[in-house]
Amino acid sequence: MGFKKFFVVIGIGLVFTIFFAYGMEVFYESPEHTCWDLLDRNETRDFNFDPDSNPDYRTCEEDYNIENEKHARVAFIVLGIFAILAISAGILLTSLDAVGSGILSGGIFLFIYTTLRYWGFLNKYLRLILIGLALASLLYFGYTKIDKTTKQ
Repeated sequence: MGFKKFFVVIGIGLVFTIFFAYGMEVFYESPEHTCWDLLDRNETRDFNFDPDSNPDYRTCEEDYNIENEKHARVAFIVLGIFAILAISAGILLTSLDAVGSGILSGGIFLFIYTTLRYWGFLNKYLRLILIGLALASLLYFGYTKIDKTTKQ
């Protein structure tokens, strides 16, 4: 792959990821964090101030965390589906070298983005399973689709 194709592939991959990540935010906005508005501004200037001592703030923060996890889960599922579809499409479009590779890299970048976004909500076993599945999929497709087409 030449110098120009490499940067086209990276460009397609990055713009693809930004497009779908921002599109998700446009159509399914993140919950707004307004809990700091419940606190007195003078109190927050004190270095020893603990916002959790305010029961209204604590309740607001708990509600926000529940909504944020729900939002992250839905985004993880939706963007994960788009990432898998893009990876599959990129593998199938091997005849269009730069475009197929760009869509493939976009799917990989999107999968990395959506995984990192939801990472904190996954338990350690799901994290390991997710990483293992991603690695196995990339190795399988790399061997069956990319290496075999290169050898022919």
